[in-house]
Amino acid sequence: MTDSEYPDRCCKIERMDSPCLKSISGFYVERYEISEILFRGLIIDIETTSSRPENGEIIDFGIITDSHILTVAMKKGADQSDFYFLIRCFLEEARRNGYRIYAYNAMFEKKWLESKVGWDGYIHDLMETPRKISDRITMNIRDHKYPKLRELFYPRFFFVYGIRRWDIDSSWVLEYWNRYRKTGDEKYIKWIAHHNLLDLISEMEILLWQGMLNRLYSNIDTAMKHMKFKCEVCGRDTDPRDLVSLTYLEPKPAGKGYQFVEKAVCRECMKSIL
Repeated sequence: MTDSEYPDRCCKIERMDSPCLKSISGFYVERYEISEILFRGLIIDIETTSSRPENGEIIDFGIITDSHILTVAMKKGADQSDFYFLIRCFLEEARRNGYRIYAYNAMFEKKWLESKVGWDGYIHDLMETPRKISDRITMNIRDHKYPKLRELFYPRFFFVYGIRRWDIDSSWVLEYWNRYRKTGDEKYIKWIAHHNLLDLISEMEILLWQGMLNRLYSNIDTAMKHMKFKCEVCGRDTDPRDLVSLTYLEPKPAGKGYQFVEKAVCRECMKSIL
């Protein structure tokens, strides 16, 4: 990715109500305010250098709480203990306010926060219902994996406006962190921070959909009766393990503009579309 591909930094908001926000210094910070919403809870998302806390560190964390969306990334020369103290500050403030704390795949966040931050509070898992739905489907269909966050929610305007590379994949975080440590070029931690912001917004969307996900799970047997495993291009019955969900743009029938399309496609037909 080139410098020109990197999106502009989020708008800075000077008003800070939280004592934790007032204590931020020495880190790379992006934040903006959602003044129309007052979220009496806290969503937390972290980026790490490893899958296990015993051989890695947290290098970025983000929160949504009250009217703030915030991401904070480590910088070269910053004190790691100060960084972890700041994370704990937000968690303790949420607990004092009586807020529920949420994360996607909370077990992952919890083990890191216990190990690195020394915080052992309860985290509500936004993945709980998608996991239960996946387990129920697996009883009928083998190898139905748990969904990644980006597989559940991804900003559709990325596709509509042709800016799909406005985000990095989570698997690139460690590579970008190593590039930053080697070069000192802040564009790499900007990408990490921006990815974290998009994760947070996606997690908020899951929270908004939680009631409908619970409804789906309570009616999953009825819903599964209507599942059809056909390729939507050639129409053939297809093993679900050989179907790929594609999201792409195609011209509108009237010929003016484009429309957002999602189709289940067999691997043979996928080549004709891509």
